[in-house]
Amino acid sequence: MDVINLKVRKEFIGPLRKKEGFYRAYHMDKSNWITINLKEINTINDIKDLIAESYEGSVAKLNL
Repeated sequence: MDVINLKVRKEFIGPLRKKEGFYRAYHMDKSNWITINLKEINTINDIKDLIAESYEGSVAKLNL
């Protein structure tokens, strides 16, 4: 199974989990993360913004 774990804002967790292919995060903090089954989404465009937001949200926590 091809999946991706993404960090998302808490207000998006509930609505996203109602969509096909979006699930509770596997081995991650379920209040901030979701797991997406890539075979269940139509195109990468469906999650492109979520990937960018996840990257920004994760990098912001690092003290580089």
